[in-house]
Amino acid sequence: VAGTRGIARWNRSSRVWESLGGGVNGEGSVRDILVDGGMVYIGGDFSNVGSNPAAYNIAMWNGETWVSLGNGPRGVVNKIAKIGTEIYVAGQFFLEEGFYLFAKWNGESWLYLGESYPHGGGFYQNIGHTVRSYNSMIATGGHFPVMGEVALNNVAVVNNNVFQELSGGAYNEMQEEFPAFVYALAASGGNLFVGGNFTVVGKAE
Repeated sequence: VAGTRGIARWNRSSRVWESLGGGVNGEGSVRDILVDGGMVYIGGDFSNVGSNPAAYNIAMWNGETWVSLGNGPRGVVNKIAKIGTEIYVAGQFFLEEGFYLFAKWNGESWLYLGESYPHGGGFYQNIGHTVRSYNSMIATGGHFPVMGEVALNNVAVVNNNVFQELSGGAYNEMQEEFPAFVYALAASGGNLFVGGNFTVVGKAE
């Protein structure tokens, strides 16, 4: 089916694959999809989609065309979540002063969360993989042993843009040789479920 690069829809009624406005152009890829009402959000690593030449790494399908969210976050989007009226993303987002792992779109502009990591060195292994709501806060996961001067160990909650550790986090005993990653988060009944590549949770006794 033409125009289905990176994103397509399976029509259950007609049992055919369909294009959504032409798909991602060039060598781009889609890493996450969020459906909210009649809107479809895609995030990933791309610079344009369909007939929109300025949809950078995130775009919204409104049923007729692809719409940009500002200039997009400046880097790869691994996860999209709608929390309240805002769109949150996890990934790696590069600015002049450094790069961030999480950002949100408030309908007018992109705001970057937490503290930035410096360019270069071994910092590029830090990455955001997942984000969701949790107990009126934002829960985040990925690979970020430390943010600023705070030891987080790859999972944290965000309260008023302050990242807070969760009792030692999730990590590997030999983390320098075998980095740990949190890939998935879910919440139910006040509990937060964390999935990923780690061998230890909580503070060492």
